[in-house]
Amino acid sequence: AHEDVLRALCETNSEQSAGYGFDAHCKNAADRIRERCGAPNAAVHFFVGGTQVNMTAIAAVLRPHEGAVCADSGHINTHESGAVEASGHKVIALPSENGKITAAQVGEYCRAWEEDDTREHIVRPRLVYLSFPTECGTLYSKSELYAMQKTCREHGLLLYIDGARLAYGLGAAGNDVTLCDLAECADAFTLGGTKCGALFGEALVLLNEEWNRDFFPIQKQRGAVLAKGRLLGVQFEALLHDDLYEKIGRAADARVSPARRVFKTGNPDALRFPDEPAVPDPDTGTGGAPFGKLRLFRMAECGRKPPRRAVLHKLGDDGRTVGIADPRDREFIKREKPSLSFCKDSVLFCGDVHPFGEDGGSIGRFSFFICRRKTL
Repeated sequence: AHEDVLRALCETNSEQSAGYGFDAHCKNAADRIRERCGAPNAAVHFFVGGTQVNMTAIAAVLRPHEGAVCADSGHINTHESGAVEASGHKVIALPSENGKITAAQVGEYCRAWEEDDTREHIVRPRLVYLSFPTECGTLYSKSELYAMQKTCREHGLLLYIDGARLAYGLGAAGNDVTLCDLAECADAFTLGGTKCGALFGEALVLLNEEWNRDFFPIQKQRGAVLAKGRLLGVQFEALLHDDLYEKIGRAADARVSPARRVFKTGNPDALRFPDEPAVPDPDTGTGGAPFGKLRLFRMAECGRKPPRRAVLHKLGDDGRTVGIADPRDREFIKREKPSLSFCKDSVLFCGDVHPFGEDGGSIGRFSFFICRRKTL
């Protein structure tokens, strides 16, 4: 968690307050969210985790025969153990491109349902679920969100936006969506804390008055009300102070920009962090590239066998590598503890790259695959 969040929790630890989110910190955090969203009448509810808020929010608004439309890569479809469907509501997955679905796709599906003479026997599409950013790291543009809103209004659907990683979307280069845009487009969206600097916590923002009707007892029934609710309020107070939430997102985006260049150019040499110390080539004792903790690994030629050498410099067109550190070295393994995934003809990039501050301090590890240059 960000040090400002931890500091705020420590400083308020001895306070006596009401439970279940009825404390001054939750009220203040909710007011800050409403102010930042330009939505003074929005209802704000705090949750511990993302699956919990998605399942509770969707189950609260849908009738038993209604379902949620989402991308086939959507979190509620792929990574929540069927939580929404366990609540009795079908997840209607549409084919996605880079994690995104379009307003045209949703409109086409709704028209097909509306024109089907047997629609009384088919789950009714009632809600559209989007992730911002998507599970693939892509972003919806402002125009795409407003187009989706228009389609939802035409077909009587609600629009729900999962912002578990919202800070990184807001802080991404080229993003044109603001919190006010989300509040204007969506019937509900979440402001993620768990993956954006908090120890835990998600804030659900309900813009639809009917959705908020009797919401608290529904949240309680789902086991989603934290008795020590102030712990959530204190964290969101800290995240929303002095634009910290957006700063976290911007810093993270800046930190991974070299990796983005690798994908765009197909040139692993683009993956450089000038502020990192150089590591010499173990074969020559000279050279080296300023990669620090970052590692590129070439996979073995036969599936899941360990890679022959860790690569910090580049991959040639023939797939050969220029080694900087050798994973056969037991001291290297002991010191670096590389987290490896093995996949034929692929390269794994992993490193500590989730920063909290403008100084580039990092909090965790993420991994993704980069194909050989000739296949990029």
